[in-house]
Amino acid sequence: MRLKDQILAKLKECQKDYYSRKNAVEAYQILTNNVPDIDFNSEKTLQTFERNLEELKHAMTLVDKDLFAKTFASACLNISLAIRLSSTKY
Repeated sequence: MRLKDQILAKLKECQKDYYSRKNAVEAYQILTNNVPDIDFNSEKTLQTFERNLEELKHAMTLVDKDLFAKTFASACLNISLAIRLSSTKY
């Protein structure tokens, strides 16, 4: 399985419960650990990824559970789309 597919599969697992902060932390760690191996095909795709990675990081600080879930869900969806548009080095 390609790295890109592995990352997307792990993200999908994390998205099963948007109210779980543990899942948000796990998703963030997976992404930050693997970002050097993702070769984004355009500057716009990279910027979308980075902006939503920051949103995911911000979501973990939110106290309101519904706002947390909404921010986590939105960031994960947009990150997944950016990764699908990219190619990986491996």
